[in-house]
Amino acid sequence: MNPLAAVILAAAMGTLPGLIAQRKGRCFVDWWLYGTALFAIALPHALLVRAAPGPCIWKGVFLLATGQPAGIGHFSGAPGRFLASLASLAMWPMIGLSAILAGGGGTQAVADMAASACALLAPPVISYEIAARWGRGAMWPRFATAFNWCQWALPGVGLALLVVVGALDRAGLPPRAGTVMLVIGVGGYGLWLHWVIAQHGLELSRLHAALLVAAVNVITVVLVLLPRLLVLGLA
Repeated sequence: MNPLAAVILAAAMGTLPGLIAQRKGRCFVDWWLYGTALFAIALPHALLVRAAPGPCIWKGVFLLATGQPAGIGHFSGAPGRFLASLASLAMWPMIGLSAILAGGGGTQAVADMAASACALLAPPVISYEIAARWGRGAMWPRFATAFNWCQWALPGVGLALLVVVGALDRAGLPPRAGTVMLVIGVGGYGLWLHWVIAQHGLELSRLHAALLVAAVNVITVVLVLLPRLLVLGLA
């Protein structure tokens, strides 16, 4: 199946657990994202979950994405919540894997999938080790859950920047300059958002939050590049 068609189908199927959960007082957007990422689990979960109103994850994402500390209060540190947030991000590598298998991808494709897995799993592992060393291990589950869900803010920021860059391109901006602006804009915003979540989710000072963000991202980049380097070495 075409990857875009798979995304559209998953989003359409996700509305069912979203609507069921909404009737029980839950947040539709939260359960729609949950159902889109992991429909087979979200649907029975929505049917069995008790009726109980609770905070909406999307509101927490919006607040944190705009630098408001109150957003962290919309996230839970329950293990199930963290796994749901991780599953929402795992949807994209799974779609990529489906496309690779359908197209008969070779060694390079396998390396790309390994890199995607590293990019997904390395940040929570690394951040947990740092948080535990700084006596923040008990706060880590909520921080990690908020971090995962807030990754959904990045495509929105990227789309907004794409519109701005497109307007500048039509005004005569060199194409390469637009690409550089887009990469720096999304990357810089992502680092800032990570810093905000670390500062308020783990109750760190600004300096310690910056050190955590730097360590997590540098180590993750190294781990993501390793599969590609191994492929080049075997070629």
